[in-house]
Amino acid sequence: MRALALICAPGATAHYPERAMHLAAVALRSRVGRVLLGPVQQRGYAALGFPRGLSDAERSYTTLDAAQQDFAQHGADVEALTCPVLLAWAEDDPLIPLPLADELAARAPAGPRLRFPDGGHNLQKSKAVELAAALRTLDPAGG
Repeated sequence: MRALALICAPGATAHYPERAMHLAAVALRSRVGRVLLGPVQQRGYAALGFPRGLSDAERSYTTLDAAQQDFAQHGADVEALTCPVLLAWAEDDPLIPLPLADELAARAPAGPRLRFPDGGHNLQKSKAVELAAALRTLDPAGG
């Protein structure tokens, strides 16, 4: 691998109550749980700035995926990287708290660090031009 870009990446510790996420994941494995949690998820995801067009299945999958996160392993994996790492995060990200993003940036190998004052948890859209320019610095030949 020549380089890696982590955009709005989770940190090495949980950014949500893990027990609550695990309980939600258990509930989402049943049809009744999905029906009961669907409206709660829809409001929560909208409050966090996710697109309103996400389906119930997409929100459920994301929750199930998040419940499986091993944050300590993620931190160790980032520290073990040997390639340049671009990290991009926003100070106003409603999902990943700033101290967790800053800590991950400190643990990662050298590479561009893009800390935006705004852009939320959707930098790939809100800061696409800036990200593209920084990505080109990782591989100037474009290969």
